[in-house]
Amino acid sequence: MSLSNPSSAAGAEAPLLEVENMSVGFRARGKPTAQAVRGVSYTVERGETLAIVGESGSGKSVSAMAMLGLLPGSAEITGQARLEGIDLLALKPKELRSYRGRRIAMIFQDPMTAFHPAFTIGNQIAETITVHGLADKKQAMVQAADLLEMVGVPEPGVRVKQYPHEFSGGTRQRAMVAMAIANKPDLLIADEPTTALDVTIQAQVMEVLANIQKEVNAALLLITHDLGVVASVADRVQVMYGGRIVERADVRPLFRTPRNPYTRGLLTSLPRVDGARDDRLIPIPGSPPSILAMPPGCAFAPRCTFRTDVCDERAADLEMVVEGHESRCHHNADLAAWQPLHSGSGS
Repeated sequence: MSLSNPSSAAGAEAPLLEVENMSVGFRARGKPTAQAVRGVSYTVERGETLAIVGESGSGKSVSAMAMLGLLPGSAEITGQARLEGIDLLALKPKELRSYRGRRIAMIFQDPMTAFHPAFTIGNQIAETITVHGLADKKQAMVQAADLLEMVGVPEPGVRVKQYPHEFSGGTRQRAMVAMAIANKPDLLIADEPTTALDVTIQAQVMEVLANIQKEVNAALLLITHDLGVVASVADRVQVMYGGRIVERADVRPLFRTPRNPYTRGLLTSLPRVDGARDDRLIPIPGSPPSILAMPPGCAFAPRCTFRTDVCDERAADLEMVVEGHESRCHHNADLAAWQPLHSGSGS
């Protein structure tokens, strides 16, 4: 089954996705609006893998769910998210449904809850195709088996008739990938696609995603806290904290010479298997801020060793510190003196 994407040449010069000044808040009766995402802007090119990393509560998944119209009615969303010039945030629900699963597809972090337990895997993949009028039910079931084979599910003709509980965790995740790529989307959003999988299965799932991405020439927005996965597959990385982007760069310079205290804290708190670092792991002290009680200045200030009065007074702007490398910190000049974390490639 070929997955060539007929629209791959469209918009070759402009970014596939342009998110501009997106903010997401949640209303609660008797309480101030909780700001989960605050003024986020970024682009994703066709064929590119952009990783969004950060601790739980940083706003990674919320920003993606906002684009797809999957947030509850209490959400207040502002800004723009343009897919080849079409603002997804301005579309009516019916219009957005024509994009969701067709032009943009999402791989959720828990395939057991994403699949309906009362329907076969094949029926659910086929529905993704038929709901957009791309094939009839019989043709879609044949395509569902082909897709399962493409993502490495053994005996696809048999497995297409089975239910989610009959699949292992890794195989369910492959089936989730198959459903996401069924309509040759331009943009794949993978939300923690390797959560709860063992290391071997993680590598297999990411390899499947990479191969499919190349064949379709789709962009991949990878939302994860797993920096090992990011180092091996991403082209660019943006780090989020407290609902804002705090650092953004190509993957190698960001891993080798992070220019934000939070990013460096994430990297120095991870073990290295190559023995390149002899010092003990350095955890980040404290906890992420609550979106109901965000500090008035830099959200990371209470946990940061570089903290000064200006950090408590106002948040820094996201600035270019070197070509292609942006950071949000009042002390960028001081951070430039940091030594590289290691002398390798950063991956």
